[in-house]
Amino acid sequence: MHVASANVASFSYDVQKVLDLSRPFEEVIESVVSLMVETCGNGNTRRLLRLAVAESDRFPQLGQLTYDRTIELMTPLGEYLKAASADSLTRKEALHAAYHLMSMAVGGFGYLLVKPSVFFGKSSYWVKSVTRLFAANFRIA
Repeated sequence: MHVASANVASFSYDVQKVLDLSRPFEEVIESVVSLMVETCGNGNTRRLLRLAVAESDRFPQLGQLTYDRTIELMTPLGEYLKAASADSLTRKEALHAAYHLMSMAVGGFGYLLVKPSVFFGKSSYWVKSVTRLFAANFRIA
């Protein structure tokens, strides 16, 4: 978990830098998705995620720590989505939306197996696709 935390610290900082309500919503979401794809596409990060998934049955605390760390990382994005929403989302609903965006960005478990570039040719196509899908279904204030 120490190794994973070190990898994730810069990701958290980078995400917080792009969460700016004065920028167009879709632009912010695209920046976040791009960071997620880049971070999870990193060989070390992917290997750590695979390890956590593979060993979570034998070491449930590892799975729980990984999940908790993910929620912690999604909190700033959840706060941004709450502030940007026209639907008066609760903190919990906004955090769920952030978690869903992350799941879409990294392709769920499939991303642990292959990179989106296998299907889309370039990760930029993947980023645009996820961004459009999420932004089209999120009512901004």
